[in-house]
Amino acid sequence: MSARLPQLCLLSAGLALALTLCAQSEAALEFIATNAYTVPKGQTLQKELWCYAGGATIAGTAQHDLFLLVDASAAAGKNEAGLWRRLISSAATNAALQADLPTIAVSGTAARDLWAMAPAIAIPGRIAGSARVAGLRLVEIPGQIDHTLMAYGETVRLAPGSRVSGDALILGQTLLLEGRVDGDASLMGATATLAGEFGGTVRVTAPKLNVLPGARFDGDLEYTATDELVLPEGVQLAGVLRRVQSPIETARTDSDWGLLIRTLGFLMAAFLTGLVFVALFPATTAVAHQHLELSPWRCLLAGFVTVALLPMVMLLLVLTIVGLPLAALLGCGYAIVLYIGKILTALWLGRRLLRGVQSAQKNAIAILAIGLLAIYALLALPFPVDIVVWFTFTCLGAGGLALAILDRRIPVFTVTKAPDAASPLPEK
Repeated sequence: MSARLPQLCLLSAGLALALTLCAQSEAALEFIATNAYTVPKGQTLQKELWCYAGGATIAGTAQHDLFLLVDASAAAGKNEAGLWRRLISSAATNAALQADLPTIAVSGTAARDLWAMAPAIAIPGRIAGSARVAGLRLVEIPGQIDHTLMAYGETVRLAPGSRVSGDALILGQTLLLEGRVDGDASLMGATATLAGEFGGTVRVTAPKLNVLPGARFDGDLEYTATDELVLPEGVQLAGVLRRVQSPIETARTDSDWGLLIRTLGFLMAAFLTGLVFVALFPATTAVAHQHLELSPWRCLLAGFVTVALLPMVMLLLVLTIVGLPLAALLGCGYAIVLYIGKILTALWLGRRLLRGVQSAQKNAIAILAIGLLAIYALLALPFPVDIVVWFTFTCLGAGGLALAILDRRIPVFTVTKAPDAASPLPEK
């Protein structure tokens, strides 16, 4: 007993320290779920904020990290199905959508990092740390980011007067950079327009690339585009202009037969895996499909959160050393979720494509086959459209799977009491 006393004391001290740290971290966190959240000008947030709302406005000062998630269905009086139809309608205009889109607006100051996801995001204020934002429709940054920027959106704009003091990674369909990036900039989209100032190396992957007069590049400009880029007069380039072939395009220079065989192999593997998953987990598949049918917008948000947060959780577990086994288990689960997400999206997409064919509505094999064929056909689109398609479909399915897992109910068994022997039977 005396030999184990030092170990017991050390273990007790470690547990006490862990409980103290947990209590302090919990006291430093604030979780909020509401229809609309606002921090007015002059107010200071003393705690780290995790907020889920129908709209968020930060006009004051946040002394710790901000985690903001805005969902259309959380906004009071919003019709989620109608909003989703307007979002995916190509005929809708930005001006018409702007009135309905739930928005995150940071016009104040964040002393640390910002993590944000919403249909539309605007940052006219200052982020003293790094900003990692996903505006599914629009991201506009007229303000200042003191460290790195990671941004994803259908349209991403660095407005004139904006500044990113570190590196920038920007993904989207339409990219417009009119501000300044002090570090390196990596851009990937369908259309990219450069009209600002860049202190480091700029790497652009976009089928359509425009460089406007007045743009300034202190480093190299490397690009992958459909046409050869000719810089107009008035553009200042201190480094080298270099056209680079993307790794995906290099891989696609293989023979057409080899590419076709590989694609068919991946398609058959996904098809067989889907059949096994549906056979083993029919209830989970049905609930996930129901979520995708009723609320694809919520599934996309949940999928993005799942895909983004799980790697961070695994990294934290690895840093603790004792969490290595759990991190490995989560890593396996993460890979499964990413792969099964594509299959669940294929089932949802296949049923939608076969909606008019009554005889095929109850045939899971036909639904899965048509859905996977549609997904792999879209994945054959030119780079980087295929990456955007893969990411969107994976988030949709992963979100549906996550919501299905959270939606599971514990079965409730009720026992009917037998009538007493002395009690008379009811008359017929």
